[in-house]
Amino acid sequence: MSEANFIRLRNLLNDKESVDVLHKTASEARAVVCTEKHCLGSVLQGAKKTNNDQFKTNEQIKYEAELFLTEYYSSIKRRHSETFERRKAQVLLEIERQEGVYELTTPELVFGAKTAWRNSSRCIGRIQWSKLQIFDARHIRTASEMFEALCNHINYATNKGQIRSAITIFPPRRKGRGDFRVWNALLIRYAGYKQKDGSIIGDPSSVEFTQLCQKLGWKGNGGHFDVLPLVVSANGKDPEWFNIPSELVLEVNFKHPEYDWFEKLDLKWYALPAVSNMLFDCGGIEFPACPFNGWYMSTEIGCRNLCDPNRYNLTETIASHMKLDTTSQVTLWRDRAMLEVNKAVLYSFQKVNATIVDHHTASESFMKHLENEQKYRGGCPTDWVWVVPPLSSSLTSIFHQETVNYSLKPSYEYQLDAWKTFEWNKQSHNDKKKKTFKEIAKAVKFSAKLMGNALSKRIKCTILFASETGRSERFAGLLGDLFKTIFDVKFICMDDYDTSNMEHETLLFVITSTSGNGDPPENGRKFAEFLYEKKREFFAEPLSTKRSSFLRMDSEEARNQNEERVRPFSNISFSVFGLGSSAYPKFCNYAKYIHRLFRELGAEEVLELVLGDELGGQEKEFGIWAKRAFRTACRTFYSADEANISDAFTQNWSKSRSRLRKLDISEPISIKDGLSYISRKTIVRCKLMNRTQLQHKDSGRQTILIELDSTENPAEAVYQPGDHIAIYPENSPEAVSQVLEFVKCDGDFSADDVIQMERFEEEESKKWVPDERFPINFTLRIALQRYMDISSPPSQLMLKQLAGLSKDEKDQNYLIELSEDERKYEEWKYTFCQTLPLLLKQCPSVKLPPIVLLTQLPFLQPRFYSISSSPLSSPTRIDCTIAVVDYQLPNGGLRKGVCSNWLNTLPLGSSIPCYVRAEPNFRLPDNPKLPIIVVGPGTGLAPFRSFWRERLYNMKSGRMEMGEMHLYFGCRRKEYDYIYREELERCHDLGVLNSLRVAFSREPNQPKVLKLLILLYLFSFFFTSFLLISLSYSLFQTYVQDLLERDGKSLYELLTKHNAHFYVCGDVSMAANVSTTLQIILKKVGGMSNDEASNFLLEIGDSNRFHQDIFGLTFKAGEITEKVRMNKLKSMEKL
Repeated sequence: MSEANFIRLRNLLNDKESVDVLHKTASEARAVVCTEKHCLGSVLQGAKKTNNDQFKTNEQIKYEAELFLTEYYSSIKRRHSETFERRKAQVLLEIERQEGVYELTTPELVFGAKTAWRNSSRCIGRIQWSKLQIFDARHIRTASEMFEALCNHINYATNKGQIRSAITIFPPRRKGRGDFRVWNALLIRYAGYKQKDGSIIGDPSSVEFTQLCQKLGWKGNGGHFDVLPLVVSANGKDPEWFNIPSELVLEVNFKHPEYDWFEKLDLKWYALPAVSNMLFDCGGIEFPACPFNGWYMSTEIGCRNLCDPNRYNLTETIASHMKLDTTSQVTLWRDRAMLEVNKAVLYSFQKVNATIVDHHTASESFMKHLENEQKYRGGCPTDWVWVVPPLSSSLTSIFHQETVNYSLKPSYEYQLDAWKTFEWNKQSHNDKKKKTFKEIAKAVKFSAKLMGNALSKRIKCTILFASETGRSERFAGLLGDLFKTIFDVKFICMDDYDTSNMEHETLLFVITSTSGNGDPPENGRKFAEFLYEKKREFFAEPLSTKRSSFLRMDSEEARNQNEERVRPFSNISFSVFGLGSSAYPKFCNYAKYIHRLFRELGAEEVLELVLGDELGGQEKEFGIWAKRAFRTACRTFYSADEANISDAFTQNWSKSRSRLRKLDISEPISIKDGLSYISRKTIVRCKLMNRTQLQHKDSGRQTILIELDSTENPAEAVYQPGDHIAIYPENSPEAVSQVLEFVKCDGDFSADDVIQMERFEEEESKKWVPDERFPINFTLRIALQRYMDISSPPSQLMLKQLAGLSKDEKDQNYLIELSEDERKYEEWKYTFCQTLPLLLKQCPSVKLPPIVLLTQLPFLQPRFYSISSSPLSSPTRIDCTIAVVDYQLPNGGLRKGVCSNWLNTLPLGSSIPCYVRAEPNFRLPDNPKLPIIVVGPGTGLAPFRSFWRERLYNMKSGRMEMGEMHLYFGCRRKEYDYIYREELERCHDLGVLNSLRVAFSREPNQPKVLKLLILLYLFSFFFTSFLLISLSYSLFQTYVQDLLERDGKSLYELLTKHNAHFYVCGDVSMAANVSTTLQIILKKVGGMSNDEASNFLLEIGDSNRFHQDIFGLTFKAGEITEKVRMNKLKSMEKL
């Protein structure tokens, strides 16, 4: 790089050098006018003032727009995308059609406003640039609306003294329309009254504007610290003035830590420095009204405002009270007086917890910002004369740093005072303004309600969800219903979220579940990868090829050495609610991961991470979290009083305004199309070709093999071994009919009429529109049979609504008790597991409007099954191995799985709606020569059938050389439960399986064993314990982990020396036992410590060699969850 392309900059304290290359991109329109013969660096003309009647040409706007869009799309890594090209073409076309105007998108506006602050060469506090809160007020049309927005800005930014950086952006300048302007130089400023003798009471810098306000009809009190009114003009109309409500203006009364007399001077200053007369220039578009604020550096008040000779000029007054000699300059009385004023300012702000920074801290902060900018941007425009503090200048680090000043866009520009170019209407200023103010003053009362209504147009709240079962989506909807009373809410699935908007979010809530393996739900995977990539990019980590690196929960927190850097999510306030079951070892793993990465990337918690356990208290925990989140968000973004927050809580925030409309058509859309619309996935229809019972008829259990034909949509049903198929079940016609007995249609339509769900659009069109959550049409019977979940126990929220629909006092009391008592609800849910039909039968007085069913029931979710066939040997056939779920409840009732029992009775030839879900983390090794070890008791064998069939096909065709395959299977009894026995033994004989190890846990033993058990049973009475019986019985039970431990030496060799892949599929309890057994093997055979064994398993997981497919509901679901559930119930009592 030649020296012509960079400027060397030296720090005179430490002799360190840096270079600036960013100046090469400086805007020529505001180049510093210096020559070889003279320097104008200290002349204020460096900032060009913009006049109202100066409009850019279309060509100039196009040029600046293209530069800005290039910078924006480069920042989100989409510079070379089709999206960028389309957006650029759209903008250029808009500029041509609309006479030099186009509309910036919200993310573009946010990026531009933050970047303009980053580019501001005269600001010493720019290290906070990414935390700027943007209020988009481009929709505003009147002066009173401007005033309302400015009050909200002041309220948000002041934040009871904890100042927050913010900007409010009003409509842009355009030809043929007058400007929107804030006439005040600062939103809050003190008046200056010029007296007849030429003296001034108040702030001398405000005299001209004070006189203008008086001409408009404002009358001040004539004091030293009278807050001026806000004067605004909208769309070129005459200005209107408004007094700022006193409760919005935070003023700090000054005291001195040592001099008591200082307080008697009655000095004070406002806490919010909000510049309001500058122009925001972004992408060729100019915004003449864009008030923005940071917070004070103490010298701005202590030196400039209070001590400058042309301001309050208090140095002599202070020196006199200090009894200093003011007759001679050599006593440095001015310096000493100024120092004490600054001490008083800092002390007083800190005493009332108002944000302020001293000039030394500000200087050090800027030096860190300068270092960051030179490292990551190649330079930092800096006006040295402006940023060096006025007090103790040479003692600050910035004083000794060479800088270079230049102008970049987007930018904030000075402009001429509004009144100096404004063309007034003929009507008298005083009469019109007095009238307008009185009308507005009567209409506008600054209660929390008004503040909330105004703010709701601006503060955006995004709710992201990811879910396998739909519960997270339901919770997200409930949270959205609560927040939309005040905020501009958008709730969206993670899969559909445009991650380029993330850094421009303000308030974000995440509600997510976690898969059994601890991984994200399918519709949360892309978001997980985005967060991982964002972290990798920020911390300059190498791109990992490891499968699970982005979900490692034991990884270290953010690096300390980067503490000073501005983090990409630093402007986001967030909270995460996780859903899961504590029966799983990686309980709510994905929610924890999101929470941790958001913190590492700089986001600020609105609330701590909350985890809801489906084994107890999940709904209650969500309700508590939602209300706390709402309350905290209200207080964070505006000071709502308790009464109004309480009002919001008393609203029924679970119901939406919806209705059903009968359509004049005979047939609804197909089930496939309806499910595709609800799930937002491409659903295919597969034909049930065959069903085989895999267990003996006397087993007491059923496992079936179903064979599906995907010939109708082969391209949409492509799969690989290890993938899942998602099957959408059908509620039984009997259960649907039972529910319909309690439905009250009021004669408008029958259960078989075609209807449409509609919602009332309150925010935009104010009319009824189709509800996008539902298919375009359906019948009530079809909805209950194919779309809605009527088999899960109703939630407490729905129970409360059912109570309100009951006509019998006994039914009402029963339902209310269940809806309000968390412990009784959990006991009821576990003991009875009542479906909606059974509950309605128990409470027959309930009469249900159809709209309640459709809006409050969750959608019927697909069931996921491992595919048990090979796409090579059967490309249009999908086999599934399915346990028919059928178990006894604690109350003696029978619980049947909806999907497995439906598939077990469905006639052959029937159509089954489904889709393939890829499982990239449960695939055969990319290198087929590597050995594999698979463990799958019971239906955990399902995915491994696809493995051995794939290997069998490859072996017969001679396509590739394959590594060894060792299979471990477990079941109860050999003759009854050994599924795929003949197929497994044949594969073992052919060499497809190198070893076949089978464990039987309930195999009948020899008579002598039974005799031994009887003797031990009798003997145990002497010990008053059945410990020996349990122990003796376990001696004759064999599980897969027992076989693993016996083969420990060979397994150790395969894992540590031959890079074998280890697969386990089954219920959560078995998977945990297998992991424990592996650690035992690593310690016994390999001599590892506990930590070394644990780390080894983590490492092979990270390198994609340890694969788990864990599911929860099995034949022994009660055994797995009862212990965890009881512990949860005990902890709930403490909530």
